[in-house]
Amino acid sequence: MKKLVTLCLTLIMVMAMSLTAFASNGGFVSSPSNNTDPQIISFDVESDDCEADLVITSYADRDKLPEDIQAKLEQAYNQIKSSLDLSKLCPALADLAKQLGISVEDLAVSDLFDIHYVDCGDHEGHGHFDITLKTESLEHFVALLHLKGDTWELVPGAAVTHDGDHLEFDIKDFSPFAVVVDTSGVANPPKTGDNSMIGLYAAIMAASAAALIFLWVKSRKRAE
Repeated sequence: MKKLVTLCLTLIMVMAMSLTAFASNGGFVSSPSNNTDPQIISFDVESDDCEADLVITSYADRDKLPEDIQAKLEQAYNQIKSSLDLSKLCPALADLAKQLGISVEDLAVSDLFDIHYVDCGDHEGHGHFDITLKTESLEHFVALLHLKGDTWELVPGAAVTHDGDHLEFDIKDFSPFAVVVDTSGVANPPKTGDNSMIGLYAAIMAASAAALIFLWVKSRKRAE
């Protein structure tokens, strides 16, 4: 009887651990890999001498990026996913939420992407970019964050325009960007990370359950 109880408890523990893979344990509204690719509509450079062009890459297409930029985007993803409170990543977000009357617990990231420039060898002296991009993840927009070095910062003045599908902002330092939204108006928003491993987790759970049942049956036969 004790063996049976032990096996049942073990089975419950394995299933509970496996099911945590499906739990809402991250700072994303949904997996950023499911978003349509954002598009840069236009940009203006502060300096007329700057010949830089901008490249925007969604999280889903991160494999197309150079290794250093890809690693930075994955760092951003992991930090957001593991954060239950985005204001811990960016304290200025707490002040903004207070101004807007929003609870920080209702803040989540709806999109994650990288923007970097190419074809400019001396960009440091060329100033800022005024950027307009199009993305479908702007509903209930609160703020735009970017990862500068190892620090998350608010992008000041970022605003939604053109019937809610364009985002306009001014920036000099390029990096991963995260769109922060208010989920309080969304019924049961499923905060989650990348769900690409769900099939593997389910298979592991099923295999574990089958192995435990086999051991239980074998132990019963031995007892008989």
